[in-house]
Amino acid sequence: MLHHSLGQTLNTCGMIIWIGIGAAALVGVYNLMGATALCRA
Repeated sequence: MLHHSLGQTLNTCGMIIWIGIGAAALVGVYNLMGATALCRA
């Protein structure tokens, strides 16, 4: 029972971390494409 709950917890935490990494990568690409100049216009 403890093993299963630890597995579920690590699975959820890993998914949250990957969502954060994906969001950071998306923001980075968006900024490289010139998003700041587009927002100022």
